[in-house]
Amino acid sequence: MLCALLHVAALLIGLPALQHLERLLSKSHARRRVSAFLASAVLVLVIVAAHTLLIWIWAASIYATGAFANFATSFYFSTTTYTTLGYADLVLPE
Repeated sequence: MLCALLHVAALLIGLPALQHLERLLSKSHARRRVSAFLASAVLVLVIVAAHTLLIWIWAASIYATGAFANFATSFYFSTTTYTTLGYADLVLPE
């Protein structure tokens, strides 16, 4: 539920921000282009932070269920699963 709320919030905030950046980039003034570039860089960092937060949320959830003995293993599993690498060296117990 928390992950779904985070996704919805990111869309509600991110889409208007992208529309604003598009308007800034369509202007020909150099100062506006620099500010649009900086805003784009900040937006990318926010997106990376949101994905990182989701990985931590999944790791905490997996650890809370007792699926793995320690948090580091839960974090490793959630990271490889979230990024779709899925090495299959760890699997959830049945």
